[in-house]
Amino acid sequence: MFGDRLKRRINVMRELIRKLDDTDFGLKSRTNGNIDLLTSFNCDMLMYVIYLSGSDGTVSKSEAAVIRRYLGYDVTSEELDKYIEDHQLSVESYTVEIPLTLQALCFADRKISEQHNEKVRNDDSYQDDDGIYVPSSLILREIYEDLGEAVVYSDNKVDEDENTDYTTFLSQVDEYIMDELDMTEDELETKKEILLEDSSRDDG
Repeated sequence: MFGDRLKRRINVMRELIRKLDDTDFGLKSRTNGNIDLLTSFNCDMLMYVIYLSGSDGTVSKSEAAVIRRYLGYDVTSEELDKYIEDHQLSVESYTVEIPLTLQALCFADRKISEQHNEKVRNDDSYQDDDGIYVPSSLILREIYEDLGEAVVYSDNKVDEDENTDYTTFLSQVDEYIMDELDMTEDELETKKEILLEDSSRDDG
């Protein structure tokens, strides 16, 4: 089921970034302990749902339920509306910068790839499985897609503003990942297919 897959991916991501933050590639190490990846991820996911939910000017009860179900925040639609108004949040304010978690995971993915390539060059016995390795930033990208879909379709009808903001944001994420990881569009699609195959096995 779609909802179960999304929950699993969020749990997998939270576990992955906990482990990543124990390495030199983690956000905690790179910010001298000022912020950790788990906090960054939780905040970015909440802001993403608020951003999409507020695209049509208000947060519905079903959209607030998405936040409670998948992110674990006990909030009401009224509280979210007030938060958006108090902080003057808008589509423009959200899309000005790439989310910190995505930046951090792309950085880590680059470093891991560099380590891998170094081992391939210098160690003949090292097994090259780069073709099946899926960068953590791609897993985050799929969470953005599934979580965004959950918001857009939460009340059984598609709001055009929300859908436009959703697809526009995903395109920005794709472009950023391809640029940061030096990937082609075909390579990006191949990695997505690997994730989809893994999810299909889990769902079966």
